[in-house]
Amino acid sequence: MRSRLTLASALAALLLPLTALAQEEEPDPGVFGMYFHCNQSKEARADTIIAEQFGPILDRHVAEGNINSWGWYAHHTGGHWRRLLYMVGADVPSVMMAREALESDLEAEAADALPRLMEVCPSHDDQVWEVTAASDPLMSQGRPSVAMSTYMVCDFVEEGRTDDMVEESLAEIYNRHVAEGTITGWSWLTHNIGGEYRRVSVIDATDLASLLAARGQIIEDLWEEEPLTMNAFSEICGSHTDYIWEMRITKP
Repeated sequence: MRSRLTLASALAALLLPLTALAQEEEPDPGVFGMYFHCNQSKEARADTIIAEQFGPILDRHVAEGNINSWGWYAHHTGGHWRRLLYMVGADVPSVMMAREALESDLEAEAADALPRLMEVCPSHDDQVWEVTAASDPLMSQGRPSVAMSTYMVCDFVEEGRTDDMVEESLAEIYNRHVAEGTITGWSWLTHNIGGEYRRVSVIDATDLASLLAARGQIIEDLWEEEPLTMNAFSEICGSHTDYIWEMRITKP
């Protein structure tokens, strides 16, 4: 799924009767994530604001084709982020423009929504990702309700090798678990804009018990079947932070 640009060589351009044109693969989907720091005693208010005021605007952007999907996740286990609002677009520029459009529409249609949200969640971190590998949606085994995201700190120079490892070796194991129904889907996200995390591994499941069981089995399978790959992977991405998210809203 990774984007690659294939250019005809200068020599070939001279020899061929027509100049060879650059051919570009379909770009990777872009994900804009807003990771919120919230007052835990008031988080339910944030959920209501998103559902009632942000939601209709975001749904309209999906219907109009500006974004492919969006969601609102609640912290279950992990670090300091308490809520996550994400949008998925055809590519990074599309999802960045969608974020600008969301702010403009909120100001015009629900001017109090963002101030009300900020009363509960006064700060956030923006992260922009590219989905460079993922399970086939047609393989999904039921609607997910929880997700585990592993946010990785990686060697900036070598991190591209991990994408090849996922696509060429590790994806087969993840896809097998989707086919067996132990998880409902998985994705591999690469850093585009944001903080220290360079890669994110995500697995989805129908419930917490299934998620935890699948995570343990997947880790065991990865190390048993691809030990050399996993050793090399661990050297490049040497630390990580795990989050378990509860899916409060996922559209579509």
